[in-house]
Parts: sequence; C-alpha cells; structure tokens
Amino acid sequence: MYDTAPCTHKCQQPACTCADNFVRINGECIHWSHCPALEQRVLKPGVEDEETTVISTTVTHSPPTAPVTWTSSSSSSSSAASSASEEHVTVGETFKCAPNETVNECGRICEADCSTIFVRDECNDCGKPACACIQGHARNGGACIYWGDF
Repeated sequence: MYDTAPCTHKCQQPACTCADNFVRINGECIHWSHCPALEQRVLKPGVEDEETTVISTTVTHSPPTAPVTWTSSSSSSSSAASSASEEHVTVGETFKCAPNETVNECGRICEADCSTIFVRDECNDCGKPACACIQGHARNGGACIYWGDF
C-alpha cells in the first residue's frame, strides 16, 4: 500500500496531503482500496546504527480498522537473510481513531495543539504508530479541532 523505499522518518517541507482513506500513488490521491499490491517498508523508530530494520505487511482490501499483522525483520547488511529474526505483532483495536484523527506512522510526536499550531518549529521526530489529528486539525482538550476554530 506504500512506496517500498525505506522511510527515513524525517518530515519534508509542508505540502498538501490526501484526505482520509486516500493515499498518494504517482502524484495522485486514490482510495486505499484501489491500491496496487505493494509491500510496505519503513525503518523501525529508534534504530540508530547501520542495521537495516524493515517492517512489512501483506496488503488486503479490508477496512482500515481491521486487525493488521505486521512482520518485523531485522538483519544487518553483513548477515544473510535466512538468519534474520522475525517478530510478529498484531495491531488491531488500538487503532480505532476518534473523529478528525487518522493513524500516523510516527504517532503524535509532531502533532500540533492549540498552543503550538501557529508557532511550532519543523519536527523531524518519529515515535510509535498512533492515532493523530488529520491535516488541518490540532489537538485541544484531547479532541482534534479544525485549526480555523482556534
């Protein structure tokens, strides 16, 4: 469902994003159910050394709130793929997001709130996946509110 290039967990310049349930493929926003069967590969947060850690998942055309099984494979560039360790984690009910939220691979670390939405610096941090405010919204009292309402 995503580009197969490893994610560097660094934010790029601010830009338009696709609406909820849509993803960008070749510069165009399409509904996630129309995605080609691509393998998802992202770097595991917190990895600071030369080790390459890849998280992949099998693409299914089920609703996004259905449980998803993530396979995490770790191997250094000098070891054979057959010696890679695997860890299976099922992520399901924990990602039923509230209104105006969506699952963000980097969690809420860079999420805006009512006191920082207009003054915050560029954020390149990345944490664990979690529900975060959708584009154009910021957290206020635990809920994601449209930024124009501040």
